[in-house]
Amino acid sequence: MALKIGFVGTDGRSFLAALETSRAVSELYPGEYQGVVVRGTPAMAPVAQRLNWPVAFLPIGDNSPAAYAEALIQAFRRRELDLALVMPEALLFHGLVDQVAAAGFGDQIIGLDQEGSFLEADKIAGKELCAAAGIPVAPWTTVNARDYAQVLATCLD
Repeated sequence: MALKIGFVGTDGRSFLAALETSRAVSELYPGEYQGVVVRGTPAMAPVAQRLNWPVAFLPIGDNSPAAYAEALIQAFRRRELDLALVMPEALLFHGLVDQVAAAGFGDQIIGLDQEGSFLEADKIAGKELCAAAGIPVAPWTTVNARDYAQVLATCLD
């Protein structure tokens, strides 16, 4: 039985990740892997079918965090998914991981909880947190995004 890994979102990253997961072969972790696009776009399933790509789809009624949470919780309960990786930042900001974890599936969802999602919104805060924890990060410069001259000079530098 394949390990079913869901990639949550509507953009091409979700589709590509699911495709490459389905094609994956590992010498360290033998077994089959099934990539699943959680929602995606209406065009993705027909493209996958036409190209004979081994990608599965978990449809969701709408793009709301509540709809995603309900679909993931039900998929975990029915064992249609083993893991899910949340890709869109907006779903993290709205607490999708928290909702799924509260339903008892916190060990099956990968993504920042709502409190930690500031790292997606504020790259400088993320770099500062990593640097304080001793995690190597590329050098950065902080500028006021409303100061065009300062932003331009920094970019050109």
